[in-house]
Amino acid sequence: MAGLPSPPAVAAGQAPAANDAASPVARPAPGPVADALQSALRELQLAQDARQPLHVQLDSMAAVRYTPETAAKLRAVFGNERPIVVERQPAKPGRLLYRVRLQPLHYSGKDDARVDWDEALLDLDMDQAGKAVDFSGHWNTLAGGDPAFRLSAENISLSGRQQRSRDKLWFGNGQLRVGRLRGETPRTPNAGADLTIDDWRMDWRTVEHPKTFDMQFQQRMASIAAAGEQVEDLHVDMRIVNIDRASMVALQAAGERQRQQLKGMTSEQQLAAMKPMFQTLGKAAILRGSALEIDEISARYRGNKASIRGRVGLQGAVEADLRNVTALVKKIVARFEIRVPVAIVRDIAGVVAERQARQQGAAANPMPPAQMGQTIADVIVGKLVGGGYARIENDELVSTVEFRNGRLTANGKEVTLPKPAPAPAAPASGQRSNLPPNALQARRIEDSCRLPDFPDEVIAQDLPLHAGFAWRVDETGKVANVRVTAASRFPAWDRTMLDVLGQCRYIPALQDGKPIGLQVDWSVTRSPGGPRSPVPAP
Repeated sequence: MAGLPSPPAVAAGQAPAANDAASPVARPAPGPVADALQSALRELQLAQDARQPLHVQLDSMAAVRYTPETAAKLRAVFGNERPIVVERQPAKPGRLLYRVRLQPLHYSGKDDARVDWDEALLDLDMDQAGKAVDFSGHWNTLAGGDPAFRLSAENISLSGRQQRSRDKLWFGNGQLRVGRLRGETPRTPNAGADLTIDDWRMDWRTVEHPKTFDMQFQQRMASIAAAGEQVEDLHVDMRIVNIDRASMVALQAAGERQRQQLKGMTSEQQLAAMKPMFQTLGKAAILRGSALEIDEISARYRGNKASIRGRVGLQGAVEADLRNVTALVKKIVARFEIRVPVAIVRDIAGVVAERQARQQGAAANPMPPAQMGQTIADVIVGKLVGGGYARIENDELVSTVEFRNGRLTANGKEVTLPKPAPAPAAPASGQRSNLPPNALQARRIEDSCRLPDFPDEVIAQDLPLHAGFAWRVDETGKVANVRVTAASRFPAWDRTMLDVLGQCRYIPALQDGKPIGLQVDWSVTRSPGGPRSPVPAP
C-alpha cells in the first residue's frame, strides 16, 4: 500500500517497533524466539534499498549474512542461522518468482513456555521490472504460550496485488485470512479467559487520485466466543481519505536519506529524527482535509444487530496547531450515530443477573434472575432516555455522539469529561538535564555500567543518604567530566560512584534528528527502608 513497506519488506518484518532490542526504554524483554527473529528481520530490512527494483531488494536479502550475535541467537532457537530463506523459483516467461520461507519450529523454553509452528511460505510473482507483484502465502498452524495461557492460529493465508507508481509509492490490495484464533487457559479451562474467533478476514485497498489517495480497511469475523457468550457477524469498515501523495513521497525519501543514520537508533529516536517530516505530513493532512470515515462497525448478539457509523476529522486547524496538542484536540470534529436494539440491553442484563444469582445464591437475592435482568435493563434504558442521552426509534436506542470544540455531547446533551489526573510528585532521586527545545533525551544503555550498593553501614543500620553527581554525555554517547556536586558522608562510596558513572555509555541526545552533547545533573536520595543500591540514572 502507498507509503507502507513493499510486500517483501512486510515479509521481512519491517517495523520500527522491532528496532534495537537493547533499547533502554522500559518495555517487557522479548523471549528468545522473538529476540532472535527481531534481530534477523532487522538485518534483512537493512539489506534492502527501497530505491531499487523489487527483485534487486530480494536478491540482497537472499545474500544477507547475519552478524555473529544474530547468528548465535538464531542457532540457539532454530538450530541453524538461516531459518528465513529467500530464493528464486522457476517462473513463467517474462516473470520473476521468489519464495520467502520460514522453517518449522518446536521450541521449549523456561517455565514450560512453548512455541510451535509449521513452515510458512510467501510467494512473490512479479514482472521483470519489479514494479508489479502478486503475492500469496500460507501458514497452517502457529501456537505459543505457557501452562497458564496459550494462543494459537490455524489456516492463515495472505494474498494480494501491489504496483509501484511513478512517484515510487506502492498501491494495490491485500487480504489476510485466519481460519481460527484461539486463546486458552489449559490449567483452568472454561474459566472465562478462553477466546475463540472463527473466520477472521482482513482486507485493505488503496484508491489513487491525482494528488491524494484513500486507504480502505475491512474486517469480518464470523463469530467471537468468550465466557460462554458469542457475538456473530462482526464488521469493521473504515477509510482514511485525502492522504497527500506528495507528503508521503517526501516522507519515504527522507527515510531513505537517513537510512544509515537510523540504523543505530532506537524506535523512539527514529521517530524523533523523522518528526519534521511527520509534521509536514500533518500539515498536508490539514490542508487536504484528511479524515477517518467509519462506514460501519457492527455485530450481532443473539440475532440482534448493533452498529456505529461516523466520521473523525479536523475543522479550522492550522499548521501551528501541530505544535500544540491542546489546540489540536479542540479542532477535532467527530460525529457518530450509535444504534443498539433494546433487546440486546435486555439480553445482556439477563446474563448479568443470572451470573449474580449463581455467585450469590438465592438467599442473598430472592428476586428471580429474569425479574432482576428486566429491572437492570429498565434502569439502563430509563437513565439513557430519561437523561436525554438517547432516544428510542423502532425498538432501538439511538444516540448521535459528537465531539466538537473540546465538548462531548450525546443526543445533544453535554457529557462531562474526566479531568486530567494531577502530575505525580517528583521522586526522591532524579535526573535533570539542560535539554534544548525539540530535543530527545539521552538514554543510558542498559548493562553498560552497574551502580554499587550503598555503603555497608547505610544498609546494615538502614540509614538515609543523599548525594549529587554531574557529568556530560557527548555526541558519541561517551561520559566525561564526572564530578560530585553534593558529597555524601561516605567519601569512598562517592569515589566508587564516580568510577562507575564514568564507564556508562549512552545513546546520545538528539535535536532535529542530530546527536548533540548534553550536561546531566543527578541526585541520589535513600530513605530508611529504601533499596540496597541507587536506582540507575536514565
